[in-house]
Amino acid sequence: MKIQYGMPTYEAFLRAEAGEIKLGGCCELVGGPKYYCHDCKNEWNKEQAIDAAYAKIQALKASVGGYFGDSYYVDIDIINRSITWQHYNDNGLIVGIIQKNIRKVTVTRLIEELKPIDLLNWKAHYENQGVLDGTQWSVRF
Repeated sequence: MKIQYGMPTYEAFLRAEAGEIKLGGCCELVGGPKYYCHDCKNEWNKEQAIDAAYAKIQALKASVGGYFGDSYYVDIDIINRSITWQHYNDNGLIVGIIQKNIRKVTVTRLIEELKPIDLLNWKAHYENQGVLDGTQWSVRF
């Protein structure tokens, strides 16, 4: 749960009693904890919470393609450190497939590169302006 700093309001006291937030006191420390686990009593700052969330990713699957045109799929298995890339033509026939093992350092770098683009929160920023028969894409992790 989030840790709330500053002078608490009546509503904040009620939320704390309900276990929705933890009251953190009047002053917030730079780099101090932002999150709290009621079960284990541990506290994390924002960077630690982000690192923990990205460390839980076991696989990444992405695709892109259009109704009229080729499609591409990539499946990255973080646990087994493998990648599969597939290319299909507009008739749905496979044009190419590549499978490779990737090094642990490559997996680590990939996870680090996902953080600045805020992949785990992409839906919070996604806009769909009524696209019709355009390029389709998906990302699953």
